[in-house]
Amino acid sequence: MEIYDMATIVLFSGLFCREDEVIEEILATTDLKVIDDEAVVAEAAGLAGVAASKISQAFSPKLSVFNKFTMEKERAIAYLKLALSNMLSDESLLLQGHTGLLIPKQVSHVLKVCLIAEMPSRIQSAVIDKQIAEKEALKMIRNSDGDSATWTRTLFQMRDPWDQSLYDMVIPMDKRKLFKMRLNPPFNQARHPGRRLMISNWLPRWKQRCLPRGIMWLLRLIKALLP
Repeated sequence: MEIYDMATIVLFSGLFCREDEVIEEILATTDLKVIDDEAVVAEAAGLAGVAASKISQAFSPKLSVFNKFTMEKERAIAYLKLALSNMLSDESLLLQGHTGLLIPKQVSHVLKVCLIAEMPSRIQSAVIDKQIAEKEALKMIRNSDGDSATWTRTLFQMRDPWDQSLYDMVIPMDKRKLFKMRLNPPFNQARHPGRRLMISNWLPRWKQRCLPRGIMWLLRLIKALLP
């Protein structure tokens, strides 16, 4: 099994699930370069020789009545995949947003992480962070979740964007305290028998062997923080 010197983390987050805090912690632990959907779209647009707005149509829930003839949505997704392929070959990345889900599961040096929380927690975060009313916060969250659901339905025919089968880790952000991350020791299985995440206690062994030690340490550290 090949051991990779580079690794990439895909971060797919629900709105108001403390994504910025997680990114800050990851960057404090690794030297990953942050790439968001806008950067991937720009790269794909350059490869396709079209405006970025054309590529962004891949995320749109609206489908042109002419798409079955023009295949614009499918072409946009194909160029997004090509852009990601080029980016992944150059350096270790932290992919933030929807495009990271385009990476096949078979790519062993990519760790896919989903951040999500219960609705009351998300609404509370929105009210505090954005200084908005709960009704407005709920509307924003539902619109964002709808866009995420459209994307996973397009790619995998799955309506639940938080389905555990899409990720290596699903982290319930209303169940842990990020500020303790650097104060806790690395995960020790003997001290935490039976502790598990939403999917399984560990990644598949083949993926563990391919991920660099630093990323595996980060994975174990995050798991150790869960209640």
